Amino acid sequence: MTRAEEPALSYEDGARTIFLYTGGTEGKPPERLRQLARYMEHSTGENAQTAGLARLHEIVTEVKADREVGLAYMKAFEVEKRIRDEGRAEGKAEAVMALLEEIGLVSEDLEKRLREQKDQDILRKWLKLAARVNSVEEFERQAGLIRAAGE
Repeated sequence: MTRAEEPALSYEDGARTIFLYTGGTEGKPPERLRQLARYMEHSTGENAQTAGLARLHEIVTEVKADREVGLAYMKAFEVEKRIRDEGRAEGKAEAVMALLEEIGLVSEDLEKRLREQKDQDILRKWLKLAARVNSVEEFERQAGLIRAAGE
């Protein structure tokens, strides 16, 4: 059995978590800690003022130069951006529905079409439109969402 499988087991491995606010001005942190904070804010060779920071800077530079790490970072960044964008789209669609529900009944079909829309510009236009119209039908007509008979 590994430790991960026994949550009540104490690790007692000496590991500690430290939250470091690099922009703080309170107290009198040791010079080494101030140097580390400066390097963390601006990871440049000029800010690597100790042997330890110089070694850290070498590692950072190597990792940044590693094409695979760069690609993995970019992929992670793109995934996070897509998740944020999807969240924004979902929020806008919810806002459109909330406005429309104030003035009438939102059909399941319209709700589905609102939720399926991912284009931020279209959703932004729909949100503004939903705030102006007097009926759900008027919104559907002006948004171009009226389905022809037989669709």
